[in-house]
Amino acid sequence: MLDTIATQFDNLDYVNVGKDGHVKEFREEEYYGEYGLYEHHGMAQLVGVYPGTSINSQTDAWQDAAATTAFERGVNFTGHQASFKQLVWARLGDAQNSYLLANEHIVEYIRDNLWNTHTPFQIDGNFGYTAGVAEMLLQSHEGYIKVLPALPEQWNNGSYSGLTARGGFEVDVTWKDGNATQIAITSTAGENCSLNHFRVSTATVTDSKGNPVAFTVDSADQITFVTVKGETYTITNLSAKPEVAMPADLAATEDFRLTWKASADAVSYKVYRAVNDQATYELVAENVTDTAYNYIPTDLTSGDQVILRVTAVNADGIESEGIRTITWIE
Repeated sequence: MLDTIATQFDNLDYVNVGKDGHVKEFREEEYYGEYGLYEHHGMAQLVGVYPGTSINSQTDAWQDAAATTAFERGVNFTGHQASFKQLVWARLGDAQNSYLLANEHIVEYIRDNLWNTHTPFQIDGNFGYTAGVAEMLLQSHEGYIKVLPALPEQWNNGSYSGLTARGGFEVDVTWKDGNATQIAITSTAGENCSLNHFRVSTATVTDSKGNPVAFTVDSADQITFVTVKGETYTITNLSAKPEVAMPADLAATEDFRLTWKASADAVSYKVYRAVNDQATYELVAENVTDTAYNYIPTDLTSGDQVILRVTAVNADGIESEGIRTITWIE
């Protein structure tokens, strides 16, 4: 069986991106909804988001495509369907859509006896709901711990304790105004711990006795430190990530002239592209100070699909979420 899978695996498509910028459900479809029901409850094409990991922050073009599919699927779900969509939005870092599904699940689809209303009853809905809440508060599927990855404004202040992360870690977090103020990580296996958080490289890490703990700076937003089994490590002096307003109304002409509405926070913009089924955006231009850019592709051929994405950059170099548009090489 494994030999057969090994010989056939390369014949499978990985992720196909359609002309609406969505993850295709069927290889043959070009535009979303050409096959099947437009708002069908199933989203098997997003298994790479959850429970899989192939669609992640390192494949940001695929993440945007997955978000397009999830949005087009609508919100009319019950049972495991609602839970799965909540989990997808959480993995994509979309706090408000995660909250919408979580809140609707409790308000509309849970009976007084705590059974959900997916006739006659579906435990997947209950278990999936709790899994979805956990994914909004803690994720570790990309090889590092990330706290509050999809925290909605409705949960602006709070705390949790005892959520578990891959690698044998128990995590406690306290936050205020949407930003973590303290993270405590208990190592149950003695593995190295990688923590991803905005500007965590300037934070303080101490052990249970208050002694400083040395760490390796992987990037401004990620550190790794050695742990001892049974020890608890506390991270404080955490920085709050500022909100950077996105640009708006991105449009492209047939000759690839891009225009958009300004971000109130921008001192410059970055332009990215993803061609056809490309997983990750490539940087096309940076330090763009106008709200227009002439993109001149030189390496594309007739029929290529190009997704163009623009982000705003503030005075501290912090980048906004992106807005995108799709065009094609004639």
